[in-house]
Order: sequence, then C-alpha cells, then structure tokens
Amino acid sequence: MNNFSKKLGTWIFSLFLTSQAYAQVAPSPAMLEQFKQLPREQQVQLASQYGIDLSQIDGSTQGVAAPTTVEQLTPTPRAVAAAEAKADDEEAGLQRFGTKMFDASISTFAPVNNMPVPDDYVLGADDSIQVQLYGKETSSQVLVIDRDGMVQLDGVGPLQLAGITFADAVGVIKSKISEAKIGVEAAVSMGKLRTINIFIAGEAKFPGMYAVSAMTTVTQALFVSGGVTDIGSLRDVRINRAGQQVASFDLYELLLRGNNSADINLKHGDVLFVAPVQAQVTVTGLVNRPAIYELKGVESVQDVLKMAGGNKANAHLKAVTLERINRDNLRDLRSLDLTAGTDLQVKLQDGDLLNLSAISNRIENEVVLAGAVVRPGRYAYRSGMQLSDLIKGVWADLLPTVDLDYALVVREKDAKGDIQVVQINLAEVLGLANNGMGKRSFVLQPRDVVLVFHYTEDDNVQKQDETLFAGPFKAVFANGKFLAKSNAMSRRQLLRPVIDRLKRQSNSESPLDVVTIAGQVKIPGEYPIGSNSTVSQIIVAAGGATDAAFMERIELSRYEGFDSVDAKFDIKNISINLAQILNKQADDLVLQSRDRINVFAKPEWAEERTVTIGGEVRFPGTYQVTRGEKMSELIARAGGFTEDAFPFGAVFTRQKVKEREQEQFNRLLQQLRSDIAAKAVSSAGSVGVPTNPEQTMGLIKQLESTEMVGRLAVNMIQIEAGNPEYDFVLEQGDKLMVPRKTRSVTVIGEVQYPSSHSFDGNLSVKDYLALAGNPRKRADEDRVYVIRADGSVLMPSGGLFSANNAEVVPGDTIVVPLDVEYKDSLTLWGQVTQIAYQAAIAVAAVNSL
Repeated sequence: MNNFSKKLGTWIFSLFLTSQAYAQVAPSPAMLEQFKQLPREQQVQLASQYGIDLSQIDGSTQGVAAPTTVEQLTPTPRAVAAAEAKADDEEAGLQRFGTKMFDASISTFAPVNNMPVPDDYVLGADDSIQVQLYGKETSSQVLVIDRDGMVQLDGVGPLQLAGITFADAVGVIKSKISEAKIGVEAAVSMGKLRTINIFIAGEAKFPGMYAVSAMTTVTQALFVSGGVTDIGSLRDVRINRAGQQVASFDLYELLLRGNNSADINLKHGDVLFVAPVQAQVTVTGLVNRPAIYELKGVESVQDVLKMAGGNKANAHLKAVTLERINRDNLRDLRSLDLTAGTDLQVKLQDGDLLNLSAISNRIENEVVLAGAVVRPGRYAYRSGMQLSDLIKGVWADLLPTVDLDYALVVREKDAKGDIQVVQINLAEVLGLANNGMGKRSFVLQPRDVVLVFHYTEDDNVQKQDETLFAGPFKAVFANGKFLAKSNAMSRRQLLRPVIDRLKRQSNSESPLDVVTIAGQVKIPGEYPIGSNSTVSQIIVAAGGATDAAFMERIELSRYEGFDSVDAKFDIKNISINLAQILNKQADDLVLQSRDRINVFAKPEWAEERTVTIGGEVRFPGTYQVTRGEKMSELIARAGGFTEDAFPFGAVFTRQKVKEREQEQFNRLLQQLRSDIAAKAVSSAGSVGVPTNPEQTMGLIKQLESTEMVGRLAVNMIQIEAGNPEYDFVLEQGDKLMVPRKTRSVTVIGEVQYPSSHSFDGNLSVKDYLALAGNPRKRADEDRVYVIRADGSVLMPSGGLFSANNAEVVPGDTIVVPLDVEYKDSLTLWGQVTQIAYQAAIAVAAVNSL
C-alpha cells in the first residue's frame, strides 16, 4: 500500500465518519463507492483503526467484529485527526509549533459538563438548576429553564431566569423561597448545562456544525474539530457572532505567554473561522525549541528567537545562517551576528530558515590530565605553568599504583594538529629523585595532554567501550567519559589514541614515531618516541626489564632503507649491552622510526625441570633437575633403593609418552568404530558379524574412558648396576615409582576367574591359567602373552601349547586376549584390548605403591 492510497483511504473514511457522526447525513453513494474500491486489507485496517464495523458500510459479515457501543460506532473527528497526524509525524522532520496541542495522546481540552460554573455564567434555555431545601422543610427539585426562560419552583411559582447570571439566579431563588416559606433555607447549584450549536469553518481539520457544551471555549472547540489543517493558522482564529466579528484568538499567546484572556466562551450560533496561514519561518539548530513558526505581521529575528525559547548556551551567535528565497526564486544565504543589535532586528519573511550552529568544542587555554591520577580532567592553563603546578604531590594527586618513572606529555607541533611526545620522569619532576636536588622544571604549553600510567599492566583490566576511543585525538581527550574512566585504564589503552594519531599523521616525509619492544619486559608492545628517545627510555616505558632478562645482550632491528632492485627492506640487527648502558659504561642509542627491540631471556631461565620419585627410595619427593641430568643421578640424590625395593618392577612414566599413547589409542578406537559400522551395513546377517551391534558399541564406549599412563619400560637393574647403555636423560614431569618386592603372578583377560596367585617356580603359564579356571570360550589361546613387571611383553611362540615352557617370574601378568574372530573378525580388537590391558596393569602397579 503506497502513501497516496493510504492517505486517500483515510480521507474518504474520515469524511464518512464525520458525516455519519455529526451531520447525521448518510454519505453519498460516490463516497461509499470510492471506499469500496480500496483494497480489502486497507478497508479492514481503517475499520479496525477507527472502531467501525464494515458490515455497516457494505453489508458484509467480514472484517472486524461488530461494535457493541455507540462510542465504538462513531469515533470523534478528533480521534480521526490524531491518527492522521501520527502517520504524518512519522514522515515529517520539524513540526509546526503548536500542532502538538491537538495530539490525541497528550491533549486534555475536551469540553466537559461537570466543570464548575463561574458566577458570571449567563443562563439560557435547557440549563438545569438543582435546589435543595432544608430547615422546617426538606426537599429537592431540579429546575429546567424552558424556551420562555421560565422555571416552575414548587411553592413559589414561575421565575424568569434566562438572560441573568448564575449568581443573580441564586439570589433570586433564595429570596423567593425565604419570602414564601418561613424557616426554610435553600442551597442552589448548577445542574446539567445546555447544549449550544456552533459552526467551525475555514482551515479547521474537520469543519462543520457541532453541538457542544455551553461552557466551550475557543481552544476546546478547535480541539473537538481535530485542530487545524496543514495550512490553517494558529494565530488568526476569528469568532463571528450575528454576522459580526466579536473577537480573535492567537494560540501563540496561550502557548508562549500563558495568556488565555482571548480564549472566550462561545455562544449559541457562533462561527469559529480558522484563517489560512500567511507566513512561516523555520528555526533549527541550537535553540531550545526548534520548529516551524507562524509569523503575524512584521516580526524580527529577535521575536522568532523568543518563540523558539532562545538559543542554547553553546550556540555560535556570531555566525547564524539565514536562508531566504530571493526574487529569482533561488535561495540566498546571509550570515547574521546576533551579538550585534542590528542583526537581531532583521525582519523575517515567509519561507526563511534560521539556523544556529554550535561553537567549537576546542578550549584554547587548557591542559588535560589523564591516567593514574586522583582527579583526571581538563584544567586551566596559565603562562609559565609547570607540570609540578598541575601535579603537586604523590599522595594528594596520584594513585598508589602510579609509575613514577614513566609519563608522557603529548603536545601539538603544528596548526594541523599533528602531535609529538615528550617522555618525562615524574619522580624527578616532583623532587623525589636526584638525591634531594629539588624538582626538575618542566614548563607546560597550552593544549598539552599529560598521561600518567600505572606501574603494572593488569591482565584482568576492565574492557572499555570502543566508542570512547572513536574520533580524532583531541576529541578523545576532550570526552568527559573517557577522562573519567582513564584512571582505570591500562597503559596500552591510554596509549592507543596517541599511537593511532601518530600512525595517521605519518607519511613519506614524516616518519612514524613508534617503536616496538618485545621479550623480557613487563609490558611489551608499541610505544611512541620523541625526537631523542633512547633504548633505556623505551625499556622504562615498557615497565622495565623482568628478572629473566639477559641484560648483556638485547637486539635492535632497524630499517636501513629500501632496496629497489630486490624490492625489499634492508634491516640491520644491532646487538646492545643494556647492562653497560644502565651503568653509564656505554653510550645510550637514540631510537629511530619503526625500530624493534627484543629483550632476550637468560639461557634456560624459563626451563623448569622437576621430576618425581616415589615408592621404595630413601628420600621420595619432587626434585629440580638440570639439563642433561640422568636417572642414575636422581636415584643417588634420592638415597638409593630401600631393602624392600623391587627395582625390576619400577614404573617410569613420561608425559610425552602418555600423550602419544592416548593419541594412538583414540585413533584405533575411531578406526574400530568405523570398521564396525561398515561391516554392519555391508554384511548384515553374515557369519562372523556381530548380531548385537549395540553391545559392541557399548564396549567401545567403555574403552573410551581408558586413560593412558605413559609408561616407558626401563631396566632399573642395569641402571642401578651403573651400565651407561641403559641410563637416560630426565625430562620435565618424569615420574618413577618403585614398588615393594612381590611374590605374586596375576592372570587377567578371557579366563573364568581373573585373579592373582603366589609365585611358584615350578608352575608354567599354562598352570597359572588352570588356577584361574582356564580360558573362556571366546579367548584367543594362540595369542596369550606375559607382561613383565618392568613393562616388557613376552609373547610365547606357538601359543598356549608352547606357553608351558615359558618362564614365569614374580610380578608377571598373564594376559588372555579376546578372540577377534569370535567377536567381529576385526583385527583392531586385539590392538585395542592389548593397549587397554597394559594401561590397566600400569595403573594397578602405581596404585599399589
């Protein structure tokens, strides 16, 4: 539905409502036909909006439900006008001043019948008066003035009341009653007011004849008629009575000055005429009430500014723009200086546009203080002002976390607003350094920005709203919200607007005054530099070197130029002894654009090597080891093995081995899951394929919970004996657990009763299997193997029949695996179950300590 059809439908329907509700005349067939030609959705929408049943129009039963009250059937023209105004307001920019008075959502001017009646109200036909008698006689009577102006008062007779005021009528009634009835008093009040007919014409929203209360005023009559049209005047409303103009009404007098003396009560037969608007001007910009204002006669810029509520404090009165249509129907611009009286008296004309723009946000004589200070903000500058005048002391002006070694003064260096930085030491400025030599002088300049930083960079610092950093450099530091939050900002956040500005102003002729520092400093990153910034200064800017820094050698990488032949930059790496520079034994190096400093760590500083040894050693615990230290040395540091130690069964685990085993185990499980799924699809019902896939997948799910131990088989007997071929270098996180001597042999896997048995040198593998109830039906008897206490695996050749000759030693674990042919014809089952068994044995060995 386009805007034209929407307004057309609204107009047609509004005319229909007006004719139906007030003129009591049926709409013309042409009007009804136009409404019926609108789309059905628009008809339903309009009917729902104005509370009308479509069956009243076209006799149909479709559309909205039929209303049940008269109010729903006949909405007032004011409601229709309000709906139209709401739709227009959504599309318009500035509105005409005064039109909101007739907005249905806020206006309360509707004429009422229960309002107090003033004493000078003139009675007329159909007015009713309530009389209450008390004293010797108690009764009440409602007196209605008839067409002859008479009322019939019980016990008194007829009285002429029409044409006299209400106050006079009260006196007449009380006097007559006191004369006719001794000892009886009367209380007289106004009853229902009479209804008068008025006619509203001209540019009213809904002109026509209206029946209103006798107390209706001009504004109330305008309200009932929906206000004025787009071309209706609010300043020239005429009241005609008996063919003569008796009064005029200027709504601006009421709205702007509170003067309602012209808002008179209307009388029966009065005509309210709304004249067309003659001239309008638009006032925009920094005024208190921007709008479109109607001119009445000759009015000046000063007069219109008063209508607009005056200018705002930040309006630039010396450069006010007046836009006017000239004689050639072209727009001219004229600049007015409203600080001069002559321009205030410039006469305005129809179509003028007056715009008041803002003054500059820049403050000439100011300095800005931000960062780790108690009171960040903008301060007045005076000639010769020292930094110590701005920051007078540590306790009164700085936060406890302030970095006294590093602060920046950001200063404008040209009219374009380009900046440069000066690095300063606050301790020297405040007289806290130099062995009591006094304060160091630092003279500020207008528009300087002083940045004070915290000495640490909190990783959990609150993330700031990105809008705080938006805009030019000066705009950011002129933002009150930014300054208020600056004392909670990190070093990087405070430097961000500075570095952004330096990057924007850099070009082929002005190099970027930013360097990068990385490595063993407290706050690595990008930092601005001044004209003579040095390496030691940028170390201080980065919070200083950490305790891991190798001060004897740092590296500076510098761009030496661009090789146009090879199309690459030439970079020179410079080795610097920072310790000598700090001790004044070497000259400090001046930094250049895009330099990069890397502060290396001391060799092996960050390498932490701790190993754990437990169980049957004399001094179990966690030991710090050096690079290249071996297992034999660790055992010696731990005091060697105890008498009850079982070195052959020692469990040695390594984190890297654990990660590798877990990765391999997970990969095998994934492959096994894929193989099972493939067999279930391609060979359903075939021999050798599981008849219960859910059970198989459940078993895999149990295997997924198996955690690898990372055991590495070592020969502790040879290591203890001092054989260097079996000794090895320790790594971070290594663990050695030495168990007690054991005289048991364990049987696990597919046997009837997995259990442990006392060692008997006369028994073979087959004998121990018999003690465990012999292999189960689904056991793979050809793949029985033995896991030694040291983690090695013995696979008897020839299966169970040759296992009778296999040697069994204390601490052995005999494993009877699952028959993969019995299960799923999947060879992966054997690998997976073997890894799971070995992990379980290692865990059991560790837990037994």
